[in-house]
Amino acid sequence: METTPLNSQKELSVCKDGEDCQENGLLRKGVPASGDKVESGQISNGYSAVPSPGAGDDTPHSIPAATTALVAEVHSGERETWGKKMDFLLSVIGYAVDLGNVWRFPYICYQNGGGAFLLPYTIMAIFGGIPLFYMELALGQYHRNGCISIWRKICPIFKGIGYAICIIAFYIASYYNTIMAWALYYLISSFTDQLPWTSCKNSWNTGNCTNYFSEDNITWTLHSTSPAEEFYTIWKGVKTSGKVVWVTATFPYIILLVLLVRGATLPGAWRGVLFYLKPNWQKLLETGVWVDAAAQIFFSLGPGFGVLLAFASYNKFNNNCYQDALVTSLVNCMTSFVSGFVIFTVLGYMAEMRKEDVSEVAKDAGPSLLFITYAEAIANMPASTFFAIIFFLMLITLGLDSTFAGLEGVITAVLDEFPHIWSKRRELLVLGVVVTCFFGSLFTLTFFIICSFLMSPPQLRLFQYTYPHWSVVLGYCIGTSSFICIPTYIIYRLIITPGTLKERIIKSITPETPTEIPCGDIRLNAV
Repeated sequence: METTPLNSQKELSVCKDGEDCQENGLLRKGVPASGDKVESGQISNGYSAVPSPGAGDDTPHSIPAATTALVAEVHSGERETWGKKMDFLLSVIGYAVDLGNVWRFPYICYQNGGGAFLLPYTIMAIFGGIPLFYMELALGQYHRNGCISIWRKICPIFKGIGYAICIIAFYIASYYNTIMAWALYYLISSFTDQLPWTSCKNSWNTGNCTNYFSEDNITWTLHSTSPAEEFYTIWKGVKTSGKVVWVTATFPYIILLVLLVRGATLPGAWRGVLFYLKPNWQKLLETGVWVDAAAQIFFSLGPGFGVLLAFASYNKFNNNCYQDALVTSLVNCMTSFVSGFVIFTVLGYMAEMRKEDVSEVAKDAGPSLLFITYAEAIANMPASTFFAIIFFLMLITLGLDSTFAGLEGVITAVLDEFPHIWSKRRELLVLGVVVTCFFGSLFTLTFFIICSFLMSPPQLRLFQYTYPHWSVVLGYCIGTSSFICIPTYIIYRLIITPGTLKERIIKSITPETPTEIPCGDIRLNAV
């Protein structure tokens, strides 16, 4: 059997059984007739060894031949790929390592048994998080599609999942934009000789303001509020990205190291570390601890948001994504663990200053842990301005990485699903996505509906403020707006598909388009 390269000038006018023929611009592999012997150039499983044109080496590439009819065609427009392997790794690490690693993991860890929590966390990572992380990288790299169009190659009737992912990505981007806006405001406010949340002598302070770091004798009561809490409350009302992550993905690690060293030298730091890691083995008997461990690993690694699909789709086809999954997962989990030391050394210091237990100081969770508790501790350190600046810069870079990644997942999905509309208008699409997220962020500046709703339905509270009933209803509507895409598209798909109900279901669960398998200058499509 002779194999003719696609760029050959030889015209094949006659197609015979068992031979290759060029027809309508396509090179179709001939299927050997039954009884034909496998030639020496073929592998016993029906694959033939064909060198990659222009590869410059003798490495054979396996091309499916006998068992399935294959169509190989020239690809004029190659899909964009990462400039360097490290660009991809840093982008994935930057996406996975986000603000949740800094504030959520330490809180969840001490709340669920301290050091004992590391056992269910590790088990969930090994048997849940990392396999899903790897699966999404593998799917994206193999099919080379975003989270919407990839379902055409898996199970078309579930394409609504892709649309739901995009909607969720918009909500998360809006939320992260708000967090970054807070960090930016704190960063700008840090360029002063005295940080504004240091004292109780500002115009916005109330009579309950208590600065226990002052030299005066003070008593911390149930109604006392710190200057940092009052400051927070009064004002709160691919190739290119691959280069950006060299700064945004590495800078937080430098800052974490600086803050870790500084925190370890503070008085009372050991109290925080002991509180963080002291194991409570009885907690492992509680179901909620294992649920929190699973939730944390999924929050941390971030599978299912379409970002890993998008990033991996720009990889080279033979990239070792298994190794990538292990490396990035390990870096992510270790970052969460180290962040706990950064946070709890400072909480131990605050407990020492307040003369209270660490458990009383560590009541804050989520953003308030950073913007109130940690900010207050920084304000009373030597060189507080310097540490405040680098800390809030770290928060901004952590948020930027995750926001870049989330929006890239949406943009890739839309470009792959509607290439005839947006392939030459990428800049306009990006502008539209960014503007939409900006207006979405304006709502979260006033109401923390989305995240508060997800964490503690049905009653929403922020400090002493209880949100009205209509905001709870709106939160349910926002939550419903994403997953409603799944049954809606299933119904839509069954309606537009011709045939009987059985035929419609069969067609809807059968992949529509083949997956291209690159091999040198050709692409092989299973048909």
